[in-house]
Amino acid sequence: MKIIKFYFTICLFFINCIMTIAQVPPNDIIANAMDIDQVGNNFIDIAVQTQNATSEPNGQDLCTVQNVQVVWYKFTAVTSDTIRGIIVDPGAEPIVRWYTAQDEFVNDSSELTFVDTFGNPCSFDNQTFIQASIGQTYYIAVSNIDAPTDIEFRGPPLGSDFSCEEYQALGLPLDIDINNNITDDCLNMPNQYSVEITENYELDLNVYIDEIMINIEHTFSGDLQLSLISPNGTSLLLANNLGGSTSNAYTGTIFRLGGEEITTASPPFTSGTYSPQGGDLATIFSGEEIQGDWTLQVCDTADENSGQVNAFSISFCAILNVNRFNDINIQIYPNPTHETINLNSEQEIIDVVIRDFNGREIERYNNLISRNFTIDVSHFSSAIYFMEVRSEMGQTVKRFVKL
Repeated sequence: MKIIKFYFTICLFFINCIMTIAQVPPNDIIANAMDIDQVGNNFIDIAVQTQNATSEPNGQDLCTVQNVQVVWYKFTAVTSDTIRGIIVDPGAEPIVRWYTAQDEFVNDSSELTFVDTFGNPCSFDNQTFIQASIGQTYYIAVSNIDAPTDIEFRGPPLGSDFSCEEYQALGLPLDIDINNNITDDCLNMPNQYSVEITENYELDLNVYIDEIMINIEHTFSGDLQLSLISPNGTSLLLANNLGGSTSNAYTGTIFRLGGEEITTASPPFTSGTYSPQGGDLATIFSGEEIQGDWTLQVCDTADENSGQVNAFSISFCAILNVNRFNDINIQIYPNPTHETINLNSEQEIIDVVIRDFNGREIERYNNLISRNFTIDVSHFSSAIYFMEVRSEMGQTVKRFVKL
């Protein structure tokens, strides 16, 4: 009996270990898709082990994930905004694919319809996006078979009435330097691809460029000089002769304030987001109108290699009502800032919460009971932040930029 009991104990311990290591995700079949309707305020699923998920038994009308180990998420859009899905630690064959459904009660993936847009490619990709439509139900299949990963869904940031709009260049793809012409000075024969904006807003603290996306094929990426030109003629260098001999280094590259320094990043530039080489998006175009043509200028600074621009888009975001709780008079300055930011209020400030663009809480200050307060932000990364300020009269949200 003692031997049997000892053996059982060893087996039980071993099984528990296996169950801990090989935990099956609860949303590994579509009927158990995780409901993330709070996606408008961002959502993150921690350490998901898609490699332990059940292989999807059925297929969809287009871009199937049949026989792939996937986990499922679902939500019904409450706003028409860009929603992005991200595998934080991608393996060799990451998949984030979006589908529409009639409702949130799907039991078979054959009931889904693939969202066939550029931001949602039917290929391996760790970061995809859609422009959600109000009232539409979406299902997302995610696979990352190599290792556990956090899975994020990013929508509008917390605490503000917020809207983003993406504008895409039409008529692409187009060749770069037809007939192998060389434009080393970008003057004689620049290659320009434009997005037309008809809305008329001024770029300021409440309306700003969210991101720039480019998709360029080229056999020697280090030959390329890339710039963004505003309707006013202001030019911002995105990247200049980076990537060396790497082919197609700018396939789905995203430029954003606070992104990784592209000059020190390793090609291809397809993982995460990057800061433009020539400056930050928050200040270069500040005060300009967004209406008109925003132009991607591509210069191929050497001959013998060729390529084409497949896609170019620019996204603008607006905080529609930063004082949506109560009209409390709070000033924050300087903005943008490098080191500190000051708060000055007619009422006593009680609490301050600082969040990043994705809604994550960065710092919190409670029980201040003061009309003047200074915050050291010198250790913050260069990015856009949102400050939720609560006073005795109510609450407001302010946006600031750390340079």
